[in-house]
Amino acid sequence: MGNEFVQEKTTFDHCLRPVFSEYLLKKVLKGDAINFIAEHGLGRRRTLDDLEQCLGDDILVLRLNLKSYKESYSAFIKELWRQLGSQGDMPTELASVLEHMEASKKTMLLIMHNFDILLDNPQIDSAFNVSFFDHLNSMRNQENMCLLCVTVKAHDQSLVMIDGKPHSHSWLNLESLTLTE
Repeated sequence: MGNEFVQEKTTFDHCLRPVFSEYLLKKVLKGDAINFIAEHGLGRRRTLDDLEQCLGDDILVLRLNLKSYKESYSAFIKELWRQLGSQGDMPTELASVLEHMEASKKTMLLIMHNFDILLDNPQIDSAFNVSFFDHLNSMRNQENMCLLCVTVKAHDQSLVMIDGKPHSHSWLNLESLTLTE
């Protein structure tokens, strides 16, 4: 992502897990797409808070807890648009939001906490479809965007449900990074 200078001025003394946080920061700054895997209760949210603090103001962090949006794709898009601080007509599709993000040239990290709520779950909004997952995958090709999906188990061990039916295992191209304790 071309922001190596951020790490040079960053200390990790405030972090719950300084070594892990530093490693996660390096991965984000490289622009890697990451599946951050950890059980509930291990400090997932705190780790994200620490990461966000380490990034400072140089990178726009867009952070959504998907538990709040599993039944409303449009609310997901609305919140993403709000966090971008975008003006004008709100898009209705993730593809349009990503185009806007790319055009801004601002370096961004999209954190999707509790991403696994969209996996193995036939009750999600049907707009979380193949296109949605394909567009998330396309973020890897954007120089100014990074994706971080937080799950309890590896995303590729879960099924993507389309219209309430199993479609396939997750095909997102994410590097797994597991927090074990």
